[in-house]
Amino acid sequence: MAQLHWAGEAVRVGEICERDFNVERDGHMIPGVVWQPARFAGPRPLVLMGHGGSGHKRSAKMLRLGKIFAADCGWWAAAIDGPVHGARGPVTDAADPGYRQMWQRSSVVQDMIDEWGAVLDALSTLEAIDGARVGYWGLSMGTMFGLPYVASDARVRAAVLGKAGMRGSSVERSGIDKHFRIYASRVTVPVLFAM
Repeated sequence: MAQLHWAGEAVRVGEICERDFNVERDGHMIPGVVWQPARFAGPRPLVLMGHGGSGHKRSAKMLRLGKIFAADCGWWAAAIDGPVHGARGPVTDAADPGYRQMWQRSSVVQDMIDEWGAVLDALSTLEAIDGARVGYWGLSMGTMFGLPYVASDARVRAAVLGKAGMRGSSVERSGIDKHFRIYASRVTVPVLFAM
């Protein structure tokens, strides 16, 4: 069972609160951050956000989106560090050898499916989150892990995916095309695909 551990107190900035967390799963920690509206009534939707191959949970894009979802939409948003990114490793560039090595692990896609599921399990225990209204947003590496996750977890009701395809340098480094072939036809929720 996944367990949520808050890392410090929530920090309020204007109309949002931001807080770091770790989800414990099978003896290891998954580092993440949530953004939430400072004021809300009743359980709110949750958007899970997957960063790109040179990013991390607090990259400029993740911060901007988390704040938009929380302040403008009144939703919760959560991002985690992907393998070897952010608090989990040194990769800051998709050309880094560590990025290629990450993709050589045969279990990396299934591990991320399981980790996103554990994060959703843990966050869904919060009364402030409506577990029936969950979305996923991820581009580039966020799609490379996100498409298989969205196809595997029926709790996700809609997704934004894109900037990942069947050809190109990221596909060559990662070998993700075989996973796309397996999982793409299993996605049954509405998807906005960004080119």
